[in-house]
Amino acid sequence: MVKQIETDVVGIPYPNDDGSSRLDILEKCRVGDSLILNHAPVKQDKNAVKVTRQTGEQIGWLPREQAKKLAKPLDHGENISAEITYISRWINGARCSIRLTIEK
Repeated sequence: MVKQIETDVVGIPYPNDDGSSRLDILEKCRVGDSLILNHAPVKQDKNAVKVTRQTGEQIGWLPREQAKKLAKPLDHGENISAEITYISRWINGARCSIRLTIEK
């Protein structure tokens, strides 16, 4: 069974822990790029799922509602892929939509 979900990446305007700009990293991205999802718990959210390029550069996070559903499946090695479907940029901000494909 294959399930697809469309969602937006959140937290794009904020810098990464290493000081890198997610907005600058998103400039390198294109529609159709494959992304990596990693369950990465943080103090504010034990289910947080980090969204990164294939290079490991973080562009943001999955929204909480999606992360809550996908954190455990990611931990258990379920096949969940992500692909950029839309990018829009403006001064000091951006929107990035992705398609999650979950294969069970």
